[in-house]
Amino acid sequence: MYKFAIIIAAVVGVFFIVIAGYVYMGAEGNTESVDKAKSILASTLYSSVILMGGYVFLKALNPDLIQFHSIQPPSVTINTLPTPTDVGANEPEILNTPPNSTSPNTSKAGCDYKDNADAWPEMVSISVPVWDQNGNGKTLSVTVNKQVQDKVKNAFNEIYNSSEKFPIIVAQGYNFNYADAAKTIVSGHACGLAIDINPGSNPMLKNGVTGAWKPCSGNSSACDKLSITANGSLVQAFAKQGFSWGGNWISLKDYMHMSCIQNEHGSCPFLKKH
Repeated sequence: MYKFAIIIAAVVGVFFIVIAGYVYMGAEGNTESVDKAKSILASTLYSSVILMGGYVFLKALNPDLIQFHSIQPPSVTINTLPTPTDVGANEPEILNTPPNSTSPNTSKAGCDYKDNADAWPEMVSISVPVWDQNGNGKTLSVTVNKQVQDKVKNAFNEIYNSSEKFPIIVAQGYNFNYADAAKTIVSGHACGLAIDINPGSNPMLKNGVTGAWKPCSGNSSACDKLSITANGSLVQAFAKQGFSWGGNWISLKDYMHMSCIQNEHGSCPFLKKH
């Protein structure tokens, strides 16, 4: 892009040099016209020097700054996300799962918050560094419980600093909803202790439902870079902070879901407010 600008500037510069020469030749001794021609020529030369200087400086600083990169919108597979009443509803095989299973137990929540007004004062919005699909760094805002904000920051920082550069375009934290149809058990999101990552590429699969979960492994070309893998930097980074991954569950798969509540095999203590 910068090279293209230099070419255009060169053409414009030649044009103004010709104009300056024309004015100078037609001055016939007129001091005002001669000064005008000199002014045009000087301005053209100064502008060219500044433009070339900027090019050399940017190239020395970072060659990518002078390269043209076409803007590609993210390719995201849209899946229907579970509603708050879907999560854990009519799942007796989950509620009756032995304690040592890798399936979530929704019989208890991670906190005793009563409603949004009760939970919201316990939340904080934090900015975390992430990579986009084009390998560019940016920040996302995610709302979580104050008690785990440092854990979440540490996880995202480790993911960002990993050589994998796993892209994250969506990170959904706090949302006051329920884990059962009767609305008696608040979800991990309602406690601010769960985060959904790239939900469009990491669906919840249960009761035989299939979805677009296509993690990249090896040299596979028909994969989705936004899909989370079990051995990837994201799962490992969150695991170090006490978060479990829904992709490891058995009776259902919730590939987007990272949770630190104990009944989803996380290590965060129960948050008791009342």
